[in-house]
Amino acid sequence: METPGWLTMALLSAALKELVANAVTLDHPKQDYKMCLFTDASDFHCGSILIQVPKQQLKVTVHDQEHEPTAFFSGSSNATQLRSSVIEKESIPKYRMVTQASTFSAQ
Repeated sequence: METPGWLTMALLSAALKELVANAVTLDHPKQDYKMCLFTDASDFHCGSILIQVPKQQLKVTVHDQEHEPTAFFSGSSNATQLRSSVIEKESIPKYRMVTQASTFSAQ
């Protein structure tokens, strides 16, 4: 019996989350660093990562900066969100990260 495609994706997603959770150490926020939020969303899923970068590296390209992750968020869309516009779907990971990371000071 062949595994349904959606089940395969769910298993791969769970395995990937497990690998990331075990591979990345989160740093505590530092006063002399700048917080940066990166997000992405599709029709069915969204995610974001909150990182911090030394302020002296802000003029360097993103690929050359020393990123220190402070928080991650990932999730799936519910029935209401599936009917949302693209811009609304893109705002979900931003909102969720801000509410999840409310203990961090605004910079």
